[in-house]
Amino acid sequence: MNASRYAGGLVGRNVSATISHCFGAGSVTASNSPAGGLLGSSSAGATLASFWDTQTSGQAASAGGTGKTTAELKTIATYTDAGWDFVDESANGTNDLWNLDTAGLVNGGYPVPSCNIVITAPAGFGTTNDPYQIASLNNLYWLSATSAARTNHCIQTADIRAYSTARIDFGKGFSPIGNEYDRFSGSYDGQAHTIRGLTIRRTGQDNVGLFSYVSAATLRNIRLVDAVVEGRNYVGSLVGWARESALIEDCHSANLRVGGYQNQVGGLFGVLYDSTARRCWVSGTVSCSAPNPNDIREYGGFAGELQANIGIPQVERCRSACDVLVPSSSGASFAAGGLAGWVGDAVVVVDCYASGSVIVPQTYWVGGFGGVIQPASLPPVISNCYSVGSVTGLHPVGGFAGYKASATITACFWDIETSGLTNSAAGTGTNTVAMKTQTTFTGAGWDFDGVWHMTEGVTYPLLSDLSACITATAGANGSIAPSGTVYVALGDSISFTISPEAFYHVADVTTNSVSVGPVLAFTWENVITNGAIHAEFAANEAARGTPEWWLASYGLTNGGLSFDQAEVSDTDGDSQPAWKEWIADTNPTNSASCFGSSPFPTSLRGECISRPRPVGFIRCNTTPTSA
Repeated sequence: MNASRYAGGLVGRNVSATISHCFGAGSVTASNSPAGGLLGSSSAGATLASFWDTQTSGQAASAGGTGKTTAELKTIATYTDAGWDFVDESANGTNDLWNLDTAGLVNGGYPVPSCNIVITAPAGFGTTNDPYQIASLNNLYWLSATSAARTNHCIQTADIRAYSTARIDFGKGFSPIGNEYDRFSGSYDGQAHTIRGLTIRRTGQDNVGLFSYVSAATLRNIRLVDAVVEGRNYVGSLVGWARESALIEDCHSANLRVGGYQNQVGGLFGVLYDSTARRCWVSGTVSCSAPNPNDIREYGGFAGELQANIGIPQVERCRSACDVLVPSSSGASFAAGGLAGWVGDAVVVVDCYASGSVIVPQTYWVGGFGGVIQPASLPPVISNCYSVGSVTGLHPVGGFAGYKASATITACFWDIETSGLTNSAAGTGTNTVAMKTQTTFTGAGWDFDGVWHMTEGVTYPLLSDLSACITATAGANGSIAPSGTVYVALGDSISFTISPEAFYHVADVTTNSVSVGPVLAFTWENVITNGAIHAEFAANEAARGTPEWWLASYGLTNGGLSFDQAEVSDTDGDSQPAWKEWIADTNPTNSASCFGSSPFPTSLRGECISRPRPVGFIRCNTTPTSA
C-alpha cells in the first residue's frame, strides 16, 4: 500500500466501523501521515482481535490492532489466543472460519479463510514402521491430493474437525481419496480418532466417499461423525467402491447423510465387492435426489450392493441404523434394503442386523434387511441376522427380504409389528415380545456366549462388539427401569425412568458419579462406552421435619388432614403433638406411650424431649442463643 495519506495495511481511514478478527501483512508507505500497519486513521471506530505484521509492513504503529512479528503472525496461537475460530479447534467456536497456511503454498504462511484448501504434508514416510501421521484436516487434504501416497500406510493421530469442507471447491467439498484409475491400496488406521463434519457434494461424480475406490486396502478404526456425502453412482460415506480383498474393520459412520443420484448407494459403502467388512456400523439417513427415478437402483442402509465370487465372510458382525428414504415419484426404481439393496453372488453375511426404516413408496423389491437377494451364479449365504425397521414399498415387499432366489438363508428373523409386514421372501417373522426374548434366538443356534447379548424384554439382540453396558442401580425406597446390566448399541440412546416409592422423592441421579439432578427420567444419548447410572431417594417431610411415611403409618392423615396438619395434631390426647412424638420415638396414637419435655438453660433455645423411663435423653433439638 502506497498512498499520499491515510494509508493502512487493511483500512486507510475508519470513521465509525468495527473491525474484528482481521490482519494485514503488506508493505505500507505514505508520503504524508497518517499511516499504520493495519489502519491509517480511526476516528470513532473499534478494532478487535486484529493484527499487523510490523516487519513486512514497515510500520511500528497503527490506528488500531496489535503489532506482531512475522513469526508470530504465522503461529496459530497468536490468533486462537485472541478468539479466532480455526479448523481443528473448537474452543473458539465450531464454524471453523480460518485455516493456517503452514506450508506457505496459499498465503505465504499466514491464515486464510477456510474455504481455501491448505495442503500440509504429514509426519512420517508412509512405511509400515513409520506411517504417515494424519493429524489435521490439512493432512487429509494432502492425502487426497497426493497420488504417490495411494499405496502407503497411514495412521490418524488426532481428532479432525472437517466442517469447513462444506465451503471448499465452490461447495463441492472434500475431494475423495483415490479414484477408479488411481486406487487406494495402502492402509489407514484411524486409531479410534474422529473425523467430524466431512462434506462431499459431487453429484456428477462416481465412486464417492472419504475413499473413492479402494483395492486390496486395509481400513481400520475410522470414526466418521456428521458426514454429508453426495454422489452419482457408487456412493458411501466411507468408501464408494471397495474390491479385491479389501479389509474394513471396526469402522463406523454416525449421524451420516448420504445421498445418491443414480445407482449403488449405501451408508458406509456404495459397493462392497470381494471384500470383508467386520464389526462396522452406521446410523443416519440414506436418500435419493435423482432427477430420473427410473435410474435408481440398489440403495441400502449399510451398502448399496454386496457382491463376491470367492465366498469370503464378506459382512460379519455389522449393523445398520440408517433409514433408507427414496421419495415418491411417477417412475419406479428397484432394490432397497435396511442393510443392502442387492445381495448377489457368493456373498456371506453372518451375525448382522438392520434397525432403520426403509421407506421407498415407488420402489420394487424392498426388504427390511435386503431388497433383492439374488445371484447370477453362486448363491449367497445369510445366517443369524434380523431386521426391525418399518418397511414401505411396491410389490414385492417383505419384512426381511423383498425378493430371493437361489440363496441359503438360515436362522434369520424380522419383527412383524415394527415392520408392519407379516410376509417376506425369506426369514421368520415374529412379534416384538418374541424378538426381545433370548430363547427365540438361542433356539435357532445363535451364539450368546460371545457374539450376541441382550437385555431380556428390553432390547433386541445386540452385537457384543458393537454395544456398551450401562449398569443401572437404585438406592432404598425407589427403583430405576430398566435396571441391572443394560446393553446399548454404540451410538444409540437409552432412556431410564426413576420411580420413588410413596412418601419419597428422588434425591439425586448420577451418571458415572456426576450428578444430573433429582430427575424422574433421564435419556443417556449417544452411548459409546460403558457407564453407570444410580438413583438415590429421600423421605418427604412435613413442615417441622416429620417424615410423611411415619405420619401415614399411624393413620394421622386418615381424617383428611394434610401432612403439615397431622404433625401438629395430638391424636392420643397426651398433650404432645405428633412431631414431638416422632422425635421421641413414641406412639402418637397411644397415650401410654408418653414422654416428657423440659426447657434448656437460658444459654440455649429449645427443649429436650425424653421418655419418663430412666433411659436418658432420646433426642434433643437445640439452638444456641449466641455463638
